[in-house]
Amino acid sequence: MRRFTAMPVWQFNAAASPTSELNPTLGVNLTNLEKNLPRPIDVLGTVKDLGTGATLGTWLQSQSPVPSRQRQYPQVGPATALALPTTATAKRLRYTLALNSRDIPRALPNDTIWRDVELNNYYAYDDGTAERYTALPAFATGQQAAFAYRFDLNKTDHVGGLRLYPVYTASDASTRPVTIAVWADDGGKPATTPLATKTATLPGTGPLPNGLPYVEITFDQPVPVTGMFYVGYSQPSTGRDLHYGLDINNSFPPGYLWNRSNAGAWDSVHFVPRRGALMMRPVMTNNVTTASASAREAAAYSLYPNPARNTVSVAGPSFARAAVLDAVGRTVWEQPAAQAGQPTLPLPPLAPGVYTVRLTLADGRTVGRRLMIE
Repeated sequence: MRRFTAMPVWQFNAAASPTSELNPTLGVNLTNLEKNLPRPIDVLGTVKDLGTGATLGTWLQSQSPVPSRQRQYPQVGPATALALPTTATAKRLRYTLALNSRDIPRALPNDTIWRDVELNNYYAYDDGTAERYTALPAFATGQQAAFAYRFDLNKTDHVGGLRLYPVYTASDASTRPVTIAVWADDGGKPATTPLATKTATLPGTGPLPNGLPYVEITFDQPVPVTGMFYVGYSQPSTGRDLHYGLDINNSFPPGYLWNRSNAGAWDSVHFVPRRGALMMRPVMTNNVTTASASAREAAAYSLYPNPARNTVSVAGPSFARAAVLDAVGRTVWEQPAAQAGQPTLPLPPLAPGVYTVRLTLADGRTVGRRLMIE
């Protein structure tokens, strides 16, 4: 995509055109291992929906000779050559570039490259892998230091929470407090006063919630946003720097990452060298404004057996409907309308791992319960 590695599917669909969020230039440099022999080579770029297994079409298709005595040469095309479907279903799309190198044996192990694009319920500038980490300094006085990303909406929305990627070092093996916030725009920078904040304590070294490196902190009430807004986090003055993941293989548009000093001043920043994306991802709600149920209400529900295989039962008060989400928040099963509210959930075959059973209550609030699948 042109700006993101992932974005909410409804925000993608609300773009000015079906291709306006896609990158006009996409491709790689090919390396010629047979530098003295020009050979014809076929190049095919495709897009596949990993959820359905269907190939949606091609974004690049060409046949040309490999230039003689040229070690590297580019193969590029526009991602906009293929307009993606604007269905409401969340989807993971795989952009692939494959070479038919014919009778060049050394090329066979390296003849395909791919990149996934997630259209779900969150924004991301990173690809989910942390090659390095970064930190905010812990100040003894003044305001808390903060990082904030800028986002430009295609339609009004609500921020439900923020996913962070904490990295624990040998000197940082304990729980850590963190405050997430949403800011409105103030002349091209975050406003002084946030629209909403939420303080939480992240777990220390060891398994994180849902077994994931990302930890999601949810606002008590989804935060309405429109046009340009900012979302990020700050840390209290604990006397230690707290580290978060940095993806050095991706970046963000210039001027889209902001840092607040302990004097309260905002400045746009970048990482050195000029690549690197701080791994924080705002989760959007598509204008759903209901909040999660309280911790006491949520504690009234339990799942058994847990771990489970094909069927799991819900013990607790009545609920309106149920769904199962995978580790990255994608819905992998929803209770059919004819079974809505029934406590026994006949699950489809699911890969072993950690899932979340989301129960929607009669008033629209939700409860999440952790489920292990064997």
